[in-house]
Amino acid sequence: MAYFSRLSTAGEMASALAHEMNQPLTAIVAYARGCLRLLRAPTPEPNMLREGIDRIVEQGERAGEIINRLREFMRSGESQQTTVDVLEVIEAAAALAQVEATQNGVAITMRLEENLPSILVDRIQIEQVLLNLLRNATEALVAANCERREIIVEARRTGEDAIEIIVADSGPGIAADIEPRLFHPFVTTKDHGMGLGLSISRSIMEAHGGSLRLIPHTSGALFALTAPISDSEVREYG
Repeated sequence: MAYFSRLSTAGEMASALAHEMNQPLTAIVAYARGCLRLLRAPTPEPNMLREGIDRIVEQGERAGEIINRLREFMRSGESQQTTVDVLEVIEAAAALAQVEATQNGVAITMRLEENLPSILVDRIQIEQVLLNLLRNATEALVAANCERREIIVEARRTGEDAIEIIVADSGPGIAADIEPRLFHPFVTTKDHGMGLGLSISRSIMEAHGGSLRLIPHTSGALFALTAPISDSEVREYG
């Protein structure tokens, strides 16, 4: 039964792979086109070319890591959980989302508590969850043609054993008829969405002993995820 349970979960993850891989692949194409434009210029700028190639390599490696995580899960049924700096995870996800956000006039504002403890997670998976929330917020702001386009990311400690990360946007929010089913597979508010991102994201957080939920908000959409603090820092806190 454990094998079939793992196979079912892995199948869900594989279904979401195209969704999660879209970001690094889109970034690779964008940086490669930028490099080609620079090469066609009368006087190519080596520093800008080098930076563009570095970004292509970085995103290619990230795509490889996403695939390797799925392969490892298929083999062992476990994610690679390690102790990581929560601020570094948030900043890495925000950096990946920044290109698309900037292109669409969306500002990402950070409100992060200082000296937050480390969390025990699979770093790539948690970055993907945060990246999915940031991309969803950006797309919602653009689709609604919002005049004010802002995403606020907050992080704080909740009690002695968890960190809460908030991703809120200034968009139109979630429609009342969609809200109860928002985390179900194949439910989407996008014209061309697969409806898998939030479902997989919640599964990832629950597999880490955390959670992902939509919080009622007066305007826009507000998502909160919790992740467990590493045991050593829980003991220190206690």
